[in-house]
Amino acid sequence: MTTPGASEPNEFDAAELRRNLHDCNTLHNAVGSLNPRNPGLHNDLIQFAKKLTRRGLSWYTRPLHQFQGAVTRTLNEVARALENIGSRLGLLESSWRQYLPAFLNAVSSVGAFAHELARLRRELESARHDLRQQAEQGLQSVRHDLRQEAEQGLQSVRHDLRRQAEQEFQSVRRDLQKTSESVGATWERIEFTRCEMLYEMKYGRRTSGESAPHVEARMVALKKVAAARQSGLKLNLGCGHTPLEGYVNVDRRELPGVDVVADVGDLPFEEGSVREISSAHLLEHFPQEMLRRRLLPAWRALLIPGGIFRAVVPDGEAMLTGVAGGSYSFSDFREVLFGAQDYDGDFHFNLFTPDSLIGLLEEAGFKDVRVNARARRNGKCFEFEVSGVKPSLDSAPNMLSSRSGISVDEPEAKVPPSGVR
Repeated sequence: MTTPGASEPNEFDAAELRRNLHDCNTLHNAVGSLNPRNPGLHNDLIQFAKKLTRRGLSWYTRPLHQFQGAVTRTLNEVARALENIGSRLGLLESSWRQYLPAFLNAVSSVGAFAHELARLRRELESARHDLRQQAEQGLQSVRHDLRQEAEQGLQSVRHDLRRQAEQEFQSVRRDLQKTSESVGATWERIEFTRCEMLYEMKYGRRTSGESAPHVEARMVALKKVAAARQSGLKLNLGCGHTPLEGYVNVDRRELPGVDVVADVGDLPFEEGSVREISSAHLLEHFPQEMLRRRLLPAWRALLIPGGIFRAVVPDGEAMLTGVAGGSYSFSDFREVLFGAQDYDGDFHFNLFTPDSLIGLLEEAGFKDVRVNARARRNGKCFEFEVSGVKPSLDSAPNMLSSRSGISVDEPEAKVPPSGVR
């Protein structure tokens, strides 16, 4: 719409007024409308934010919208009136000049109102922009919080699974430990039963009509034995061809220097009457179970409280070390291990280390067991010497009970021949 100038008061452009009215109607209809966007989550969030903005500002924009509508309708009515007036301009020219200032004032008011609407539009655009930014920031915050909660939940699940796995592993390990202990106990029981069966088969009670080699005990040097009883008996068991001075020498063969002919397991002496029992290269001629069950308990019973048991045996530890290091020949080791085998009884059934023989003597009830010499060279053999003491307060141990926790009667066994070197 064009306002007539002061120099041309009679000029009026109706087309410009119509264009202004069309623009005003278009702007009025566009107030509060939502611009279409491309479909998608981002557009949905924007449209949602616009709707929130429109509803949030409805208390402010509704009166303005109503006011703008009233003004627009008024302007439409003015336009129609102007068109009617335009047809009568010629008749009302004098009146036109009279009402022109009022009309110009009205048009000025409409221009001021349009300026105010433009300012409101700019404010609405700014508020829409701020709301969009706030919505995006809120969305980013929600995404961040959801990500943190998901990570924390995942960590918690991992921790619970790891703890459950560790508990299950501990339970399985305990079960395996119990199973291993049970298997070990069962194996120990089977091994004990096997040893019992073999012992009974070889050394148990003889069946009727079956004979076994046995030597009747016989005192060869009665005066020497009688004198030794007065000073304290000291026995040298299995002396063979090397009797010891100051000892009653015992062997199952009547060799020069032998004072008593007897099996070392059936000695003709009373229990608690011997001060010392000594032997050299004798124990290896007997099986382990024979030593454990019969011989060591019998020799211990002969000793007086505080009596000494002494033994010299091949040193298996030193010989094995020598063979492994190449300083000891295998042929010498083989002869020492199995015996010279020159006559009946010259066979070895056992091999000891210092620790193994100490354990065997302690199991038999000897105290203060010690190794007096080890890795000592004696011809083809390495040997060690061990000694133990019968305790003053003596209670003879049951060798089977000490190993298996049960008690059985000891069968009468015949001892293999002694007196070999």
